[in-house]
Amino acid sequence: MIEDGKIKKSKPLPPITEDEIPFRIPSSWKWVRLGNISNIIMGQSPKGDNVFDVKVPKSVEFHQGKSNFGKNKLLHSDKYTNQLSKMIAGGTVIMSVRAPVGDVNITIDSIVIGRGLAGFTFYTNIDRDYIYYFLQSAKSTLQKRGTGSTFKAINGDTINQLLVPLPELSEQQMIVREINKILK
Repeated sequence: MIEDGKIKKSKPLPPITEDEIPFRIPSSWKWVRLGNISNIIMGQSPKGDNVFDVKVPKSVEFHQGKSNFGKNKLLHSDKYTNQLSKMIAGGTVIMSVRAPVGDVNITIDSIVIGRGLAGFTFYTNIDRDYIYYFLQSAKSTLQKRGTGSTFKAINGDTINQLLVPLPELSEQQMIVREINKILK
């Protein structure tokens, strides 16, 4: 993906130190940084003359922040853009990164994301819903790391550095099934 220009080569993230580990996890799990298991797409607002109130040819639904977040799936927006530089696919986990920080949803269709959102695509052996639920649980941690006086925001470095307790894929899937049972 780097060679194709789809993602940028990122700087290596620092190793995890004992001081950073917030709690003990089973010996079969690993602490990893979110940036080591996912490609994080930080949104970017299109130019104003590229945002429309109606769908025009070659435009895609545009989301600037969490205003169209549903319970867990992203709802329809009435904004569109033909500036497709920060387009993410349907089924992508997205997170609000400013005003407020840390709310998460999952896209249904491909969309373009603005400055208030980040999207996550995961490398192999990562269950999307496991990370979705993990990010929900990490909301208060992310809010504490927010900066700004008018409203809180987090940047890509803060997201990349976030520690994730990661079990094997089969255990991630089992955890997701159990959470889904509880939520029903």
